[in-house]
Amino acid sequence: MHRSPLSRFPQPRGRLRRVPVALAAVTAAVTASFAVPAAASARPAAAPPTASLSRLAKAAAPKPPPGQRQGVVPGQVLVTLTADTAVTGAAVPGSRLAARGADTSSSGLDARLRSAGAVSLRPLLPALAPASVNGLVGAARSRLGADTSDLARTYVLQTRDQDSAAVARSLRGAPGIASAEPDRYVNTMNSGAQPLPSAAGAVRAPAVGGGGGQPAASGVPANYALSTSAQAFLNAGGVDAVGAFSLLQGRYGQQPGAGETITNVSIGDLTDQSMADAGDAYVQSNGPTTVLSGGQRYLDLPSMPLIPTYVAEDAGGLDGAGSAENQDPSLDEVMLDFGVMAPLAHDRQRPAATGSGYTDLLGIAPGADYRLVVPEQPTTDRIAGALLAAAQQSPRPDVITASLGFGTDAQGFPGRYLEDDPIVRSVVAAIVQRDGIVVSISSNDGTRLYTPAPVGPDGGSTPTDTARSAAGATTIDDDAASTTPSEVPDTGAIAAGGTTLDDALAQGAGGPATTAETRISGFGTFSSGFGSRVDLSAPSDNIVAFSHTPGGAAQDVDASLNGGTSASAPEIAAAAAVVLQAGRLGGHDLSPARVRQVLERTGRAVPTPPQIDRTLQVGPQIDVTAAAEQALGGDARGSRGGPSVVRLSVAHRVTAGGLGGSFLETTDPDRIDLGDMASGGDGEGLVGPVTVRRGRHRPGRRPGRVLARRRPYGLPLRLARDPGDTRAAAGGGRPPRRVRRRPHDHRGLHGDDRRPDGRHRPPHPDRRTE
Repeated sequence: MHRSPLSRFPQPRGRLRRVPVALAAVTAAVTASFAVPAAASARPAAAPPTASLSRLAKAAAPKPPPGQRQGVVPGQVLVTLTADTAVTGAAVPGSRLAARGADTSSSGLDARLRSAGAVSLRPLLPALAPASVNGLVGAARSRLGADTSDLARTYVLQTRDQDSAAVARSLRGAPGIASAEPDRYVNTMNSGAQPLPSAAGAVRAPAVGGGGGQPAASGVPANYALSTSAQAFLNAGGVDAVGAFSLLQGRYGQQPGAGETITNVSIGDLTDQSMADAGDAYVQSNGPTTVLSGGQRYLDLPSMPLIPTYVAEDAGGLDGAGSAENQDPSLDEVMLDFGVMAPLAHDRQRPAATGSGYTDLLGIAPGADYRLVVPEQPTTDRIAGALLAAAQQSPRPDVITASLGFGTDAQGFPGRYLEDDPIVRSVVAAIVQRDGIVVSISSNDGTRLYTPAPVGPDGGSTPTDTARSAAGATTIDDDAASTTPSEVPDTGAIAAGGTTLDDALAQGAGGPATTAETRISGFGTFSSGFGSRVDLSAPSDNIVAFSHTPGGAAQDVDASLNGGTSASAPEIAAAAAVVLQAGRLGGHDLSPARVRQVLERTGRAVPTPPQIDRTLQVGPQIDVTAAAEQALGGDARGSRGGPSVVRLSVAHRVTAGGLGGSFLETTDPDRIDLGDMASGGDGEGLVGPVTVRRGRHRPGRRPGRVLARRRPYGLPLRLARDPGDTRAAAGGGRPPRRVRRRPHDHRGLHGDDRRPDGRHRPPHPDRRTE
């Protein structure tokens, strides 16, 4: 860390002056007590950022994502006709979408259509043959029941009347109409990228070889962002990804995710330099976001493989050379999604795109193949088509992730889950049931900081609960302008909730370090969707990601902090790919339902911050290592040897100033800012918790965790034994070393509480076993 002058800050007095020394001693003793092989402690060659992370206090308040269109699509309504009604209008000349005149076999409906200024009707899925669409409907109904939307009879109605909501209301109950809803714009579910301080995070044209070193003998990558806990979500208190590297690389010679394909359906600009050269002012101003080579478009980002991109055409199908504009020139959502999934181990990165510092990220499933699919327009009907096109691409993906939803918080109401739309719901159910593809979707971000929505006592979101059937489900048209709960049936997809890590404020030093993300916990800039429909959760804040540099080349990025359940969904998608890989290696062909079950059973319960007036069910937080071990089954139980420590992580959480609670955990264990010159700090990080975690791969043991935490004078220190370390019941393993903090404090970090005379005292409430 940067040594800032101490003259600006008052020096600690009395007993507080001893805190940094005590904590430094504790950290050193804890580190010494772990038998960590020298190879496992490999650290990157690059130095930590030159700027102190405490300078985040000077950072600006989080900015909203680039402007996205909100609400209903003018002049566009989605209608489903009854079985006895057919479209009879003539084909519209020059239409690519099989549009026909707005005439039907029902004279009563035709009269309603004329009064609404109807122009044309086109099939929702114009490229699919009737038999294929009927197959989709059958698959969806096998899961959701007979009341689910009939995709074969759903049309996009174009009208001269631009008030789509009013037109939809006028058509409901009309003869020949089964349902009618205004088409809506779909939005990304991220909290808005916040640039890192220029001295710490704005990195362009990364230098080759500057970010990491060779992997440890245990298979743990030496990427900068992992080694320094900049990506703390990878640590054992987060998704616990490191043990999976040791397990899969060490035993099978495979990187996590190898052999699986993940498709990201998202929203963003896909442009290239040739468009700017041809005079496209939009691309000239914002800069190209992709490269075009051999008729295929790619994302070309630091630390990642080349990722092919596709545009889902309105007429159906995917165009590998297609472009998209006016969606998101910064690609915040796209880069956030891939930033948690795809970055390669440092020694495996492309020579021309080797990460350095904050561009040397590591993904949960770097061995997987990746694709990006974006629609031509971010509307409900086009998103439905993009999801289907992604599912039908050859070879078919194993996992689809979509960090999308309805940004109704821009109108002052909580955001909504993507499946709150009945048409998308039917499409997703069909993909899961018919194609056997795991689908992960962000649950929504509640009320984000930059929106006018007030924060209620439930933390900022409204429930998304499971409806018993499609007939009893709500729709986005019902609840968009309200705070009433959404009720949606279970399509088989994974609804992703969000958590925050290492939070000493929400529950205090004696409470769990991980809690549900709300407007009063974690970043404080958004709140996770919750409810009985939300299946699983993953860390959703403190995510170091990329943003396209305005006006820069396709490879130019700025490092930023981002978050939202839009980070949780791709984390879970990557974990699902690792589970599928492990199942395959163990001789098991896992269905989407089984993958979800494995992740749920091996995950860790997530508590609700005590300030909230209800229980927030965001689902268990995923544990990638434990899930991989369970998916391997008998192969994991029969492995050689006992548990091994594969990594010791140290993370110091430093909070930024301004609105929200953005924070970073990038840490040099040798120079933790504890408030005095000896620690190399300036005191601004004094109240930030320091978390020490031991990452273990323990074959054949049920995952577990023991946490002990102490908070002297506002400075929490946490020592955590990671998932997979369950010595107590088995009687194996050496008990953790007891460390005496200060002469007047006789409580050990993990050991028994002792009185001054050495006798035991009852357990203190701030020690938890989970």
